[in-house]
Amino acid sequence: LAEEERRVGAHRELHTGDALGAEPRPGYLLEVARRAALGRDYADANAKLDDAAAAASTAHSGTLGVAIDLERTHLALAEGNVAAAKKQLTLLSKQTTQLGEVPLRLGWLELEISLALREDNAAQASARYREAVALLKSSGSYRDDVLIHELGERATKANATEASAAHAAAAAAHDRLLAPTAAAAPAAPA
Repeated sequence: LAEEERRVGAHRELHTGDALGAEPRPGYLLEVARRAALGRDYADANAKLDDAAAAASTAHSGTLGVAIDLERTHLALAEGNVAAAKKQLTLLSKQTTQLGEVPLRLGWLELEISLALREDNAAQASARYREAVALLKSSGSYRDDVLIHELGERATKANATEASAAHAAAAAAHDRLLAPTAAAAPAAPA
């Protein structure tokens, strides 16, 4: 019986992240929330984001807290809750220290563009896209740069030149994403 209780406890710790230390636990819970959202289990995703936010606060990780808040915004948009997404983005915009980090800033800009497009505010969407482009030029690549450029194409459709440039940037980013890396490329014959 003691062995069975130990296995059940270990299983519970694995699925709740309790076996992890204070620092990795919020990241683990964030990934569990993302997985629930992919499965369209929005209630579980929100609950896991609440747990992740509490764990990030305990670990004093402001950067991870912002990443969790960005994910809350993604989730609100996935649920079609534009009002909640807008409120979340307003709160995020006040966290200037963390938004000074390029990946978080680009994630925030991506959501700002998405929300502006949903609200048919092309001027706001294109302004945020231009801001994102400037950051991408100075920082190199970003994990979601294809999406940012695709959103930018939609945001700038009134300006054919800008929309074409956004389309070309999205295609180039897509090609970079799918290009084989040197490590994955087969060795050249000798």
